[in-house]
Amino acid sequence: MVIKMIKENFIVIRNYFRIVKGNKTGIVKLFLSSIISHSISLIIPIIIANIIKYITLGNYNYAYIYSFVLFLSYLFYNIFLKWNYDIYTQNTKFCCAEIQKEIIRKISIYDDNFQNQVSKGELISTINQDVIDLTKCIDRIAEYIINFLSFIFLIIIVSTINYIATLIIFMVSFIYLILYNKCNKKIVTFTSLYRKDMDNISNTFSQMMTGINEVKVFNLTDKMLEKYNELKKQFDYNYTRRRTPLNVRDNGITYLVYFAKVLIYILCIYLISKNNLTLDLLVLLISYYDNSLSICKGIMKNSSDIRLMSISIERIGNILNYSPLEKINFGIKNIPVKINNIKFENVCYKYYDKEDNALTNISFEIEPKKITALVGHTGSGKSTIGKLLLRLYKNNSGNILVNGEDIFEFDRNEYKNLISVVNQKTFIFNMSIMDNFKLVQNNEEKILAVCKQLKIDQLIRSLKDGYDTILKEDATDLSGGQKQLISIARTIMCESKIIIFDEVTSALDPKTTQHVIEILNEIKKEKTIILITHKIDLMKIADKLILLDNGKIVGMGKHNELLKNNKYYQILLKK
Repeated sequence: MVIKMIKENFIVIRNYFRIVKGNKTGIVKLFLSSIISHSISLIIPIIIANIIKYITLGNYNYAYIYSFVLFLSYLFYNIFLKWNYDIYTQNTKFCCAEIQKEIIRKISIYDDNFQNQVSKGELISTINQDVIDLTKCIDRIAEYIINFLSFIFLIIIVSTINYIATLIIFMVSFIYLILYNKCNKKIVTFTSLYRKDMDNISNTFSQMMTGINEVKVFNLTDKMLEKYNELKKQFDYNYTRRRTPLNVRDNGITYLVYFAKVLIYILCIYLISKNNLTLDLLVLLISYYDNSLSICKGIMKNSSDIRLMSISIERIGNILNYSPLEKINFGIKNIPVKINNIKFENVCYKYYDKEDNALTNISFEIEPKKITALVGHTGSGKSTIGKLLLRLYKNNSGNILVNGEDIFEFDRNEYKNLISVVNQKTFIFNMSIMDNFKLVQNNEEKILAVCKQLKIDQLIRSLKDGYDTILKEDATDLSGGQKQLISIARTIMCESKIIIFDEVTSALDPKTTQHVIEILNEIKKEKTIILITHKIDLMKIADKLILLDNGKIVGMGKHNELLKNNKYYQILLKK
């Protein structure tokens, strides 16, 4: 049982070091300070026993000397203990910052399937609570290992005093470890369950806040509370199940400890009555018995914490080690200074969970500094083309070329600077408008120039604090049109040569739509524009329309040409 526990904890420790890398000096210092403080704590009972010994012998000079040594031991114990705490604090800061940054880096490059596997509630819980739990892990690992070494050292010392006392201490400690370990296993199991319940509750609140307008409009408060009560009931059930082994561990096993301590006293009384034990050794035995239980409790507490942290380690590991269904390799080539053309040559693509192709033998060319619109009914393949261009997916066959070079040959970060996107559902961060712009462009002069070019400078200045206006999360304090215009401006500030506009006017009023059209006509002088749209107003301004139906191109040309000659386009406009 104990061997199995050690093996299980070793696996957790190994997984921890796979996630947490770097800061080796801090880890070495943590172990060193812990070893020294524990060693001193084991020596202190021997010093106290010697003080008692020399007092009983009437040798007060030695008693004074050992008292001074005891003072120094306590002093150094506290010095190294404080050092240990300081190092733990430094390690916590380092670990927390590095892991959270790594999680943010990872989730920013994962595919859509990742969002299907990890809910927003679980992700938020992992970044906050799980990372904090992980920062405690190295301290628990150090204490766990050193407690084992301390116990071995203690047994060796006690065995030189009395073998029966050694046997009692060893047996009690062994039974204590087994019972404690059984309780810990159940605690970890139920903790894992109620943590999932917490994720579900968190996810429900997250969805409620995201859809707060729908909750108000459709009067869904009572329904959401019903959902919450169901989840809370399950949480309470698993939390209560966790408390039972917790009570047994922290209260029930105490009876064994007290019974064994009485046995030690009885043994010592018997040995003293037979002149086989002195008072100083009695004190030493009792001290080491208490120490042995304290060490065992430390072993099991740290073992329990390590096992509980295994849940956090697993959840963090699932994020950091997530393997995308489509593994995409990127090259190292620099992006071109000037865009001559973008070509799709017989491109095919099929989503992993679909039977039919999303795109079949797609071929077309996009000319620079012009507006190309991808049009077609829902599911025709428009957005898939956009995602392929953004390299979110990789085509199964055919070629996607920029200036004759395969787009997957370009450097990952370089290519991100080449192409950007404005989505139908944009997101504005909870910070000032200027700070939102500075996420992509640090030069304030360029920011103001773009806003003036897009004729939104006056709109922004009309707000309470102008560019310094702090927006609510996702800019809920702005109208949909204002939010979309700010999002378009932010994307243009990226200075990308190619911009994809994905259904940007679908929810806008006619006036704002006309403003967006003016923006598109203005920026196409400098950039290559790709529209994904079903709005006729945008189709009319496109230099080229690419008409899609069931993943195939069924027409290309300008609006008037297709309206006159293409039945698919005629049917699309009627719908």
